[in-house]
Amino acid sequence: MSSVCVSIDDSQNVSEWMSDLPESLQEIPLIHLAIPGSHDSGSFDLTTEMSPSAPKFLRFLASLPGFHTIFGNAVLAIATCQNLNIGKQLEAGIRHFDFRVSSKPGKEDIYFVHSVFGTKLRDALSAMNSFLDNHPREVVILDIQHLHDMSPTQHKSFIGLLKSTFGSKLCPRMKVSDLTLKSMWDSKRQIICIYQNGAASRDPDLWTSDVIQSPWPNTTSVEECIAKLTGYMDDAESRVSDAFFVCQGVLTPDTSYVIAHCGASIHKMTKSLSPAFNSWLAESPTKWKHEPNIAIHDFVEEGGYIQNVINLNNHRKD
Repeated sequence: MSSVCVSIDDSQNVSEWMSDLPESLQEIPLIHLAIPGSHDSGSFDLTTEMSPSAPKFLRFLASLPGFHTIFGNAVLAIATCQNLNIGKQLEAGIRHFDFRVSSKPGKEDIYFVHSVFGTKLRDALSAMNSFLDNHPREVVILDIQHLHDMSPTQHKSFIGLLKSTFGSKLCPRMKVSDLTLKSMWDSKRQIICIYQNGAASRDPDLWTSDVIQSPWPNTTSVEECIAKLTGYMDDAESRVSDAFFVCQGVLTPDTSYVIAHCGASIHKMTKSLSPAFNSWLAESPTKWKHEPNIAIHDFVEEGGYIQNVINLNNHRKD
């Protein structure tokens, strides 16, 4: 086994970074590539309207007179995890998307949510499809992992939207370790769509939750987050060999943190984590039993994160 030099640098156009990988890396399983992803990918243009994904205490507070006027910006600060819309994230090199969605009372569409409602899903799906039309050798892992307040009829409608939007780009289920860039290019497939709800369990074009592991650090501490990520990389027993593995480089504010930190925001927390997370990524090829497969982060365009993940492929083996 020899190391492959990918030779991706900051001056390259990362909108086609998968297409530019050397032939040897086009033929290894996707679970052995380093893939940059975004956390809460749809939280880029949020409203202050509470969604079913909001904690009960926040929904109660939102029902009080004057809440949105007084606290609306504070809510947005701890709900917004991305600046870039889906099309711009794709252009920036993101290839794994973490979608959290919900129905909305009185509306037919499905919407992004992160405590509050965001934009319509159909707009993001259309942007993703257009990008893939223009970049036929790029591959996306779309993880629809939280689906709130959706009836069987709404699931059926949403699944129909996914299939009508992406059509033959959807990669049918198979053994995860058999998925390579070359195999997807040869079959003209570009999307691995994971639908984490039983409503899609019998649909051969939608993948189930068992094909991806994504342990959540669930901490406000930079040090604890890095320690947990290291533990995941060193824990050979808990890692499934035939599944994608996500390293969540994220901090999560809880109620006590928000109360203790006036003006708390995901953006501020991300700025404190990013240097340590990027250093951890840079060290990962030589220090642990496993290497990162998918990494996810907030405000992905900042701190060189995307390029750092792509560059991990410099150390992957043929």
